[in-house]
Order: sequence, then structure tokens, then C-alpha cells
Amino acid sequence: MVENVDPACARFDELRTLQLNLGNRCNLSCVHCHVAASPNGSRLM
Repeated sequence: MVENVDPACARFDELRTLQLNLGNRCNLSCVHCHVAASPNGSRLM
């Protein structure tokens, strides 16, 4: 659990990355993937 956060580290000035998950199909198959994506993914929006 985080008890203290340096305000300089928690500052938000600009959006640098925007990630949209539109399904679970991906050319990679990483064990750490948070959406369990792989080349065999079949769930698409």
C-alpha cells in the first residue's frame, strides 16, 4: 500500500499515451498481458 506520494511525481501536465483495447487479438502472446490477448483472440468490439 502506498503511504506517501511525492507531489512532484503525481503531477499530471499532459496526456502522453492513450491505449484503447478493442478486443483480445494481438500479434504477441505475453503472459503478463492484462487482457489475455494473443494471435488466437476472438473477442472484438
